[in-house]
Amino acid sequence: MGNQQPSGVQPSQTTQTIHDLQDTQETLDKTLEKINKDIEEQDQLARKWVREGNKTNAAMALKRKKALQARYEKINTQKMNLEHMEGKVGEAAVDMEVLKAQQKAAKALKNAYEGKTVEDIEATMMDIQDTIQDHEEISNALAQPLGTTLDDDDVLNELDALKDELNEEQMTDLKPVSKRKISTTKVTKPAKVEEDVDEDMKALEAELA
Repeated sequence: MGNQQPSGVQPSQTTQTIHDLQDTQETLDKTLEKINKDIEEQDQLARKWVREGNKTNAAMALKRKKALQARYEKINTQKMNLEHMEGKVGEAAVDMEVLKAQQKAAKALKNAYEGKTVEDIEATMMDIQDTIQDHEEISNALAQPLGTTLDDDDVLNELDALKDELNEEQMTDLKPVSKRKISTTKVTKPAKVEEDVDEDMKALEAELA
């Protein structure tokens, strides 16, 4: 589960921590697997004793089963906590990489503007704006028509007629949109099941009857 580091390469503290967490999770997985087998074994013993009519031994087997189940839940919770911590350590490592990148970018920006003041930038921007304004004035002057110009009133009247025609077409194409009713589904929570040796015994006897 843990990643092997290349020979001669010293792992970072974050990488080593994640590796240790993964190793511990592997150990807990093996422990959980063994406990699960023991639970199944005690369940089979309880069934055997019920078939033979030995309620005392059957009850003892069920008690051992419940103790194993409690231990299983405890270790499984510990394993989930380790998985959560592994994720958080990984997130922290990514956050630190992002922070380093931002620090480098900030330093690069600072070096890029080194020796420049706000006044220098403002003066440059004003020169650029003046140059652009001169360019636009020259461009507009060169774009003036040299021949006969069209009547602006005729053009505006034709434009208004075209807008009216398009508006009529859009009104014709409009259709009412029906609202869809969104159904809701109630989610019920399962009731809490309490484990009890006597109840398990009765259920087991009923099952094997």
